[in-house]
Amino acid sequence: MPTTAEEPSDPGLIVASRRAALVALLAVPMASCQLLAPDRPERSGSTGASALALVEQALADRSQVVRTGDRAAFLAGLVEDRDFRAEQGVWFDNLAQFPLQRFRYLPVADTVTDLGAEVTMTAVLRVQLREYDTRPVVMRQRLRFTRVGSSLGLSGVTPVGDSGIAVAPWDAGPVMVREGSGVLGIFDAASVRQALPVLSAVEAGMGVVAAHVPQPWSRRVVVYALSDTHFFESLPNLPGGDPERLDGVTFAVPARPGGHQMAAYRFMLHPRMLDREGAARDRLIRHELTHVALGGHDRHVPLWLNEGLAEWISVQPIPRESRMIAREALALARRGVDGFPSDEEFNTGDSAANYGLAWWACEHIVATAGEQALWRLFDAFAAAGSDADGDAVLRRVLGYDEAALATRAARRIVATFG
Repeated sequence: MPTTAEEPSDPGLIVASRRAALVALLAVPMASCQLLAPDRPERSGSTGASALALVEQALADRSQVVRTGDRAAFLAGLVEDRDFRAEQGVWFDNLAQFPLQRFRYLPVADTVTDLGAEVTMTAVLRVQLREYDTRPVVMRQRLRFTRVGSSLGLSGVTPVGDSGIAVAPWDAGPVMVREGSGVLGIFDAASVRQALPVLSAVEAGMGVVAAHVPQPWSRRVVVYALSDTHFFESLPNLPGGDPERLDGVTFAVPARPGGHQMAAYRFMLHPRMLDREGAARDRLIRHELTHVALGGHDRHVPLWLNEGLAEWISVQPIPRESRMIAREALALARRGVDGFPSDEEFNTGDSAANYGLAWWACEHIVATAGEQALWRLFDAFAAAGSDADGDAVLRRVLGYDEAALATRAARRIVATFG
């Protein structure tokens, strides 16, 4: 693990977007927790100075040994409990693979409880991945220490806050981290064999996405490529509610819930996609990377346009004669349409048909008005706000309403695919 200096920085306020499964997520020692802590806790004067001083020293030592990668010193700060030490050792080994820019515990004011043999305190943990997170992510934990001679040994970690937040993969068991050019991959023992092709596909996909997305973005991404769906299933607000219906999902990492900033946007591949090499997996990766690149810019953009854009970009490297569309989309186009599904309806029912129609709405716009018109429409929706009249935005940019666009998109689907 690299050695890094701890730099003071104010964490941004974060709120999960309404977009696909945006989830509060960050490493907690074998536990997840709500990110609710104050940035700079003050020293407490309500407890014994000796207990407070011991806890502060223990927190400073734990921060230091994680930053420097000193595993022996890390384990020396734990009590002699075999199961707890084993769990903490796995967590340390996982975290040691990440490029940490910041990792620091800070005590929360007036939370020390001195029970004699045990001392507890609530602490803030700030973690930031170098080049992949725009700001530290802040979380709060209740730590339990046991007196060992004149010092303290950590004996328990309890999350503070909402228990409904997804548990990060590296908190649930061993992970294997692999890094490419601008991509950090999270694998496990069963999926790491696919690390090289997955990282290569993401690297290539970022080049395609960068050629089409005009908004500035970091061209850095963390991708989860695990062999089971446990993390998928734990995501709140999962589109459609069924992980088996999704090949991939993009989510946001809030720095703090209740605000409007994100530390990062990441995406995850369904396990079945790991062995599906070639065009299908590459297309999916480009789709998810488009969501990552757009980040918070799509906040007020209707889901049909957001997903249609991602689909349109995802197929650009594929020869036109080789592009495929879902049978459900062709059937819908043959029946005829008079608009697009709402955000709430988009990922329910015939979601495959909805994706196909949204994609070909973008195809129609590009074919008749050029790619710049597609982004003018995106920007117009983004600026108009969530309560905007969609037909009014479309007429202002394209000269016709949603029903006309959907109808023209359906006609192009039928003309192209039969």
